[in-house]
Amino acid sequence: MWRWVLIAALALAPVPAMACRLALALGMDVSASVNTQEYRLQMAGTAAALTSDAVRAEIFRADPVALALFLWSGARERWLIADWVVMTDAAALERFAGIVGNAARPPFHGRTATGEAMRAGAELMGRAPDCVRRVLDLATDGRANDGVPPREVAVDGFAINALSIGGGAGPLDLGNGIGQVEALSAYLQSQVIRGPGAFVQRADGFGDFERAMQRKLLREMRDVMLGAVRR
Repeated sequence: MWRWVLIAALALAPVPAMACRLALALGMDVSASVNTQEYRLQMAGTAAALTSDAVRAEIFRADPVALALFLWSGARERWLIADWVVMTDAAALERFAGIVGNAARPPFHGRTATGEAMRAGAELMGRAPDCVRRVLDLATDGRANDGVPPREVAVDGFAINALSIGGGAGPLDLGNGIGQVEALSAYLQSQVIRGPGAFVQRADGFGDFERAMQRKLLREMRDVMLGAVRR
């Protein structure tokens, strides 16, 4: 079992006991194919999506949602940015989004260990708040090339969704264009996502990440039970 690394200054208060409709863990790929600019687009886009009017309204429309976020790369590389917190009010959401949007990139830029990220998510889900639904969401711009293959990872008690990101222009990227992101989406559909209603959300590059993240969050929080790749 891996030991989570959490920056002490970013540790959040213990989760209170209360009704919770969704525990959602967000796992962001920060492997070598993600450059500094793409990393910032990913993190700032997540923060902006969380605090958008549409997502904010969905978070607070019923019983609370609990959120956590971690970064992942190679087989032994993960970094907990924000531990579980229940979104009880706007201040909690703004604090969480601020932590995410301003998070420094961790000191690793390795390969893409998607299966190990699934295992890390399972550990995180093991201490999630007691919510009606539990979902792990992995955002990535490439296929697994390190660690245990995703199909060999056992998943129990939670669903896995994915966000496929179109390739950038760096030397370690897998290529640009619609074909690349469609191929990655198909890979995630067949190898990574799990559970009833699991789906793949597509982002046509890191510049499209905020839109894609907002769309994905809304779908997850609205309990849509579909299993197809979505643009």
